[in-house]
Amino acid sequence: MPICHHYLYLQLKKWAARIVSQFIQRYGSPRYADQANQQFAQFFRSHTAAQLLAPVMNTLASKAKGRFLTDEVHRMCIGYVSSCVEMSPTYKVLKPHLDFIVTGIVFPTLCLTPEDIR
Repeated sequence: MPICHHYLYLQLKKWAARIVSQFIQRYGSPRYADQANQQFAQFFRSHTAAQLLAPVMNTLASKAKGRFLTDEVHRMCIGYVSSCVEMSPTYKVLKPHLDFIVTGIVFPTLCLTPEDIR
């Protein structure tokens, strides 16, 4: 992939992760949404949040396979998954994948690497 396309691809991932992260923070819990956005927040929580979970998990899986992922995108994706654990509709989708989330994403993120030690 040419360098300019690779850069655009990384920028696209960053903006997509940022938008998804902001949506889950604003509308993931209807009790925290504005009164005008209550209906949208209910719909987002029930339908859209679970659908957005698949691309987020694919992005985290690519990091687990050793592909490059910026720290910012990694952090936002983990934040999205963290918010999804708290919601019943998305937790049902996450539950079969908890082993991968813990062993493939969370544990490697928390472990020190030789670079961290240096």
